[in-house]
Amino acid sequence: MSLSFFCKQRIVNKMIKMEKFKLDAFFLITMLILVTAVLTWVLPGGTYDRVEQDGRQVVVEGTYQTVDSDPQGVFDVLKSPIKGFEQTAEIIFFILIIGGFFSVLEKTGTIGIIIKNMALFFNAHETIKMFYIPVLMTLISLGGAILGLGEELIVLTPLIISISLVLGYDTIVGISISLVAAATGYSAGFLNPFNVGIAQGVAEIPLYSGIGYRLIVWIVFTGIAIFFTMRYAMKIQKNPELSLTAKMDKEKRKEIKILEKTDKVTLAHKLIMFAFGGALILLVWGIVKQGWYIQEIAALFLGLSFLTAVIYRMNPAETSSAFARGAASLVKISIFIAFARAIVIVAGDGKILDPILHGLVYVFSKFHPIVSSQFMFIAHSIISFFVVSSSGQAVLTIPILAPLSDLIGLSRQITVLAFQLGQGIIHIFIPTSPIVLAILGIGRVSLSDWFSWCWKLVLILTITAMLLLIPPYFMGW
Repeated sequence: MSLSFFCKQRIVNKMIKMEKFKLDAFFLITMLILVTAVLTWVLPGGTYDRVEQDGRQVVVEGTYQTVDSDPQGVFDVLKSPIKGFEQTAEIIFFILIIGGFFSVLEKTGTIGIIIKNMALFFNAHETIKMFYIPVLMTLISLGGAILGLGEELIVLTPLIISISLVLGYDTIVGISISLVAAATGYSAGFLNPFNVGIAQGVAEIPLYSGIGYRLIVWIVFTGIAIFFTMRYAMKIQKNPELSLTAKMDKEKRKEIKILEKTDKVTLAHKLIMFAFGGALILLVWGIVKQGWYIQEIAALFLGLSFLTAVIYRMNPAETSSAFARGAASLVKISIFIAFARAIVIVAGDGKILDPILHGLVYVFSKFHPIVSSQFMFIAHSIISFFVVSSSGQAVLTIPILAPLSDLIGLSRQITVLAFQLGQGIIHIFIPTSPIVLAILGIGRVSLSDWFSWCWKLVLILTITAMLLLIPPYFMGW
């Protein structure tokens, strides 16, 4: 399909809007640093005693005492983001390496070619065509759950929409296969480095621990997303006029030539997928058996980047260019993480972090721990409108919520789960998400039309998430 088919100017306009949202997020986080600094001059200082327990610092209940605050001046504020980079350097390098790997993988075209060939297979076999949606949504959801698949889908969305139209569905189905599957997989991630990985690291609990229950959550979430999409897809197959994009799709189908010819899956593509699968197995083994942490996982993906380039016979210049391009795409997120950490640093250095924690303990102690976890879920959903980055939000909120959970009888594991579910579900439709705007722009679907289609799904997932926060408490998870 030609690029003009997706309306270049509309995509450009969407991208301009995305940049404004990003700038707003940085402005907000900078204002929060300044507000926190002002509070160090206003609030009384305080501190809790802490002890090391199971390799993490735990607040000792009942040890809060007031101390003199340490007001933070202009120079302290200016130094705080630098300290933030220092304290989150490992996380930032990890994110940049993941971005570099995805860019190298994208340059090989492996994922797009496999999706296209899979579509040809389903199109040629009428009896199994209905499995196209659940199979592809499961694969994309897995990508979100394991690798934090997000921005990469912007490249694949035109292909997925085109294939969906050829198979008799509509643009909404194509967007759902891409956006909904990734968002549900991301929020229910069990090996996702960008939410659960970073949040567990900040919370000082074993990396990717609790994977069993998270797998259950992922299965439930992915099942709901597939059922909702399939139900709509079957309805418009019977009556295409019920589609929200029926008129536009008629024009789109005239220009589609996506399945007239397809690229062959070469030996290199097969070897790349084999290497990728082997790396995931090695990742699980390293985490479970060897206690791998961020450095080891980052090293694995760095090595996989080089191996992918060798298999595809990319020369050094192509490899370094692709890797640098992928890393560069995540530089803004990395800066955001450092600035988010700066808020905690200013509050901690000013000795007002524990007074804030003490106040939250007073409020949350009035509720059952389960209700508190659900409040955390709701709070993260609201924060996501302003802090889109899951990594940035984890660095911003978990340093406060992790010790809070210790004091109100809630496990840090449940606190991390409330964070990832609350932060993730809302990314199906929030207008401040660059991914949402880009994908809707590519499909030429308005935000209002998309919301009218997905709001019931978001509500179902929200209720399900709040219910899924209950069993872990009784399981002692």
